Amino acid sequence: MGRTHRCYHELQCPGPTPSRRERCHPSTSAAGGEHRRQPINLMPFPNVNPFEPSVPSATLTDNPSGLKRWPVIVAILTCGYFLTSALTLPFADDVWFGEVPLLAFIQMPKGFVKSIVQSALMSLVSASGLSSGSHSPDYIATHFWAMGVMTTVPALTLAGSLTLLQRVPRRRWLVGAVLLSASLDTIVTFWFEQSSRLSLYNSSYF
Repeated sequence: MGRTHRCYHELQCPGPTPSRRERCHPSTSAAGGEHRRQPINLMPFPNVNPFEPSVPSATLTDNPSGLKRWPVIVAILTCGYFLTSALTLPFADDVWFGEVPLLAFIQMPKGFVKSIVQSALMSLVSASGLSSGSHSPDYIATHFWAMGVMTTVPALTLAGSLTLLQRVPRRRWLVGAVLLSASLDTIVTFWFEQSSRLSLYNSSYF
């Protein structure tokens, strides 16, 4: 039986018959008896670092908190300005330093926007042939139109930009905060313009 098994093995595996030691320990050579260790490949993928965390590239390039942070900052600063303007405007005629109303400086950005809009409206009135021929009537006719543009267009522009931008954190909350604070400032601004003897939005920068 042993002879038959050995002959069958020689037919299946031609060549020198391995010794019993070599059959029991295939990694041991017959000549020197040295143990040949097979190298272990610790990096099956040569371009992959096993010590580097596998972070998808999309999370590194499409990080909304890093790349889309500036709309959030602009929205927060705008809301802060509208709220500050609405809360300090009722007291603009009460805080004076000599002949200068200190709280009126907060209204200067709105006054600048109103001056730009009203200059454009008066030019449009003159170009369309609707001018009365005098500066004062044209100024009075376009005053409240310019006030409306001054208080609504900047907020609507920012809210529209936040709506169109993608991956802005808490976009709905920011749009709502901008519109709410702008509405409050618009109400206070028109109330102050009608009731106060201090005129803050009649300056012309051009």
